[in-house]
Amino acid sequence: MQTTALGFLMFQLTHSAVYLGATGFITGIAAWLFTLYAGTVADRFDRRKILLGTQIAAMLIAAILAYLTLSHLVKPWHILTFAFLLGTVNAFDGPARHSFVSELVMPENLTNAIALNSMMFNTGIALGPSISGILYAELGPGWCFGINAASYLAVIASLLMIRTSATRKSRHVEGGPIKAIVEGVRFAYRSKVVAPILMMVAVTSVFGMSIFSLMPAWTVNVLHGSARTNGLMMSARGIGALIGAFFAASLSRGTKRGPIIRIASLVFPVTLLAFAFSRGTFLPVFVLVTTGCALIIVNNLANSTVQSNVPPELRGRVMSVYMLCFLGMMPIGSLLGGFCAQAIGEQTTLVIFSVSAFVLMLALATRGKGLRDV
Repeated sequence: MQTTALGFLMFQLTHSAVYLGATGFITGIAAWLFTLYAGTVADRFDRRKILLGTQIAAMLIAAILAYLTLSHLVKPWHILTFAFLLGTVNAFDGPARHSFVSELVMPENLTNAIALNSMMFNTGIALGPSISGILYAELGPGWCFGINAASYLAVIASLLMIRTSATRKSRHVEGGPIKAIVEGVRFAYRSKVVAPILMMVAVTSVFGMSIFSLMPAWTVNVLHGSARTNGLMMSARGIGALIGAFFAASLSRGTKRGPIIRIASLVFPVTLLAFAFSRGTFLPVFVLVTTGCALIIVNNLANSTVQSNVPPELRGRVMSVYMLCFLGMMPIGSLLGGFCAQAIGEQTTLVIFSVSAFVLMLALATRGKGLRDV
């Protein structure tokens, strides 16, 4: 709800696709600054306590944003500032959250646990934007931010109730932060399985996930819609992601993930190109469902495959590299997409992004020999 409302609010305040891209980009600055270090923190300290801290911080950000908006004091620079702060919170949250899953389940259930976790997450992506569109139109964006702030109470309560014997208050990581970071990056770079998967995640973030930051501009300028239409489009992507998460969760332990990742990585840019030429309401919704499904299959199976091929003592650091490819590359695409949309139009930008993604994914799918036997 907050993400959808925040993007539409920024567009209403500025009427600029560049500002939409800048909002995503400034979030990425925080990811680039802190994510790799956050991986060493996740490998050293109690991940549950790290998550409690990040969720409390995110709740405070949402609450302040709600106050400013409801008081009619919010300005574009406020949104950019909170985007950076939220990006910082996410930088520390991501490695701890993803590696924490492995402490809650046995290794043989890791893939399905990650997929189930993603199903819950994508249920929010499916329902949140549509609810946000209605609330935004009827009550304004401040209520979207306020409800989001209140929702963190449930998350914090859940974390407080979690008990697991696998959780350790501290972990032995040799050397200082720089040495620890280098060790994680070196492992990811040298792995024949992890390296191509991380590159695929980076491509989906730059050319796929980032394009959704332009959805408010696309909704208004191309589809001639409103906040409700924007919520519907974002929900369509979320519904597709939920379907993809169900599919990933249903895979048996003996199923080869590599070929599925490679196929889904090619489906997503093709559907993105189809969306560029879709008009009306029903056709764009249908295409976005397919796009969301392909994207989540790539990201879900990439997540579980990386975790399954990383030693436990390196999991936090390697997952920080994963999060850097996911969160850090997305803002670069958002900023690039924003400038391109402003200069050459939203449709031409989407065509260029989808074709570029297809070429890169095809190269990775055909040359990533390590993926074939995953």
